[in-house]
Amino acid sequence: SDSACFGAFVGVDVEVLYSPFGEVTNPQLKVVAARRRARPGILQHASSSPSLRQPFQFTVTVSYLRLDDTTEVEVAVPPRPPLPKIIPHDLFYPFKLAVSGARRPR
Repeated sequence: SDSACFGAFVGVDVEVLYSPFGEVTNPQLKVVAARRRARPGILQHASSSPSLRQPFQFTVTVSYLRLDDTTEVEVAVPPRPPLPKIIPHDLFYPFKLAVSGARRPR
């Protein structure tokens, strides 16, 4: 006798979502989410005797999906700011005090 079970779970689909984090020049991939979906199907016992064992196939698939679209990232480095043409003569005064070991007046 043929007997079937409709709507039984015959597989699981897993999706792993990842995205790069950190520096643009050296990104580290990080898993940010995962989801699973049960795959319904039909289990059919094809043997003439329902008391006989029958193997059924159960499938698992895993997909890795990138979340962003940064495959062509251009790294923009701004130009160095110009130094002023006139630097005050006492610009490094606090550093000279620390190096010489001079004490601050109280």
